Amino acid sequence: MKPEQKSMSVLLPVCALLVIVAALYWPALSFDFTNYDDDDYVTENPFIQRGFTMEMIRWSFTTAHAANWHPLTWMSHAIDWQLSGAKPGLHHATNILFHAINAALLYTFLFRATNARGPSFVVALIFAVHPFNVETVAWVSERKNVLSTFFGLLSLVAYVGYAKHKKRSTYIIACITFALGLMSKPMLVTWPFVMLLLDYWPLSRIKTPLFPVPALLREMKPLIKEKIPFFGLIVALSVITYLVQSRGGAVGSVDAIPMIQRVGNALVSYRNYVVMTIWPFGNAAFYPHPFHTLPVWKAALCLAVLIAISMVVVRAGRTKRYLVTGWFYYLGTLVPVIGIVQVGSQAMADRYAYVPILGLFIMAAWGAMDIAARLKVSPRTLTIAAGLVILLLAARTWNQLPHWRNSIALWERAVAVTKDNYIAHNNLGSAYLRTNQHDRALLEFTESLRIRPTHPGALVNMGRVFLDSHKAAEAAQLFEKAISLEPRRVSANLNLAIAYFQMNQIDRALTQAKLTQHIDSEDPKVYNLLGVLSNLSGRPDEAVKYLQIALQIDPNYANAKTNLQRILNEKKSKSTP
Repeated sequence: MKPEQKSMSVLLPVCALLVIVAALYWPALSFDFTNYDDDDYVTENPFIQRGFTMEMIRWSFTTAHAANWHPLTWMSHAIDWQLSGAKPGLHHATNILFHAINAALLYTFLFRATNARGPSFVVALIFAVHPFNVETVAWVSERKNVLSTFFGLLSLVAYVGYAKHKKRSTYIIACITFALGLMSKPMLVTWPFVMLLLDYWPLSRIKTPLFPVPALLREMKPLIKEKIPFFGLIVALSVITYLVQSRGGAVGSVDAIPMIQRVGNALVSYRNYVVMTIWPFGNAAFYPHPFHTLPVWKAALCLAVLIAISMVVVRAGRTKRYLVTGWFYYLGTLVPVIGIVQVGSQAMADRYAYVPILGLFIMAAWGAMDIAARLKVSPRTLTIAAGLVILLLAARTWNQLPHWRNSIALWERAVAVTKDNYIAHNNLGSAYLRTNQHDRALLEFTESLRIRPTHPGALVNMGRVFLDSHKAAEAAQLFEKAISLEPRRVSANLNLAIAYFQMNQIDRALTQAKLTQHIDSEDPKVYNLLGVLSNLSGRPDEAVKYLQIALQIDPNYANAKTNLQRILNEKKSKSTP
């Protein structure tokens, strides 16, 4: 193929992918933020709201906020806030743009690696329109997913160039973009293994089949050595991420979810991701973990199926190497989020499939070509069949997209399609509470606690309803119970201090507020409350210091400004003869 022809082979499909993603996801430009991490990441994050400043950059590299270390993601949110503030349109547009670029990069990477235009475009197109990706694209907080995938795909494009032409510059670019991807989200820790799979197929740098293993390992040895810098970056990132998530309380302990339950859920989730890739119905923002209710036989059956598929793939992979790369890419890239190290309380999540299901798409696209050749199906018939599948997936995405338009729609959907979803009921109640629908909120919190009586979030939210109804004693009991379950939960500790304040127990409230400060030294609401309580305790100078800290964290914090000005006026009036 001539250079100009190859350029057009990339340019035209890339343009088509960009237009298709924009057309499919344009309704998301009018969507609101949700109460699912968007407040923590953007709308109530004073560091993000400072805009793209040196202070914000420093914070992004040193913070454990939201129990994640992803400085480039924080910077991305800060830039959006500086450009558009609290208007969600640009925040959504950025996610859509990155998803469109990712689809284009996926095509570019596959085409350059395989020189197969048709299946490369089909894989990229399915990725662009698949309903599994709605969560990642329509949810502002999943910027980390589209951003890390952007850098990850750039790294693979560079790696393919290096593998084919051995240019040191492309190797360096692959390393740099890989590092940037890790700084966006640690999902890419499997990338060196992905590169080894690419060495097997389609790059054919590994000539030996999977068996015999000793011969395979001998041939792989220099290729593994070649990737030592990538492994080094992974070790550094893994240590940072684990420490940050442990400090932030996101990593579940063995006591919270025993290892046997985590392994069982992981095996079932591997199956579920495949099923929902093929039949994308019943998608929800949260799938509750089954904990001890998962039958052992179900996990064992899923393990047997995974082993059987792997054996078939290995056997068939002697002549159809794409099956090996596609299947083990799927299995491997899910490892960081499959739940062996439990982060959060979900069984699985649509966003976790954003990268791994590419392996299944590769198997389907190249497999369809092989089957069509064997059955002598015409290229036109194969194209029509692929087009029909893509249209059906796009229609499903179009129908699913409105569920992300606001928090109430999001959690009503989750409640409707899942069972005993205590997180969905709690978050739906929180959405009702924000719109002053207290009775409906209380019903949802009650249902959440019926399903899981030890859920700290629902206890705190029900307590907030009682606080709003001036039932401080009842609220305090709920906050205390939440703290007994999760001692470092900031919302429980802060609201308990507010409850004591409402009960006119000022000294007790001040002690509780100081305890909350030790848990989270970056929350301006804590310092505002400390300022109010210190002033009531007869320590106005201390109150001023606390309120000034609150305003250093969030210069636009109206309550802190008002309280500081009032205390300064009181001090001035007392000092005036």
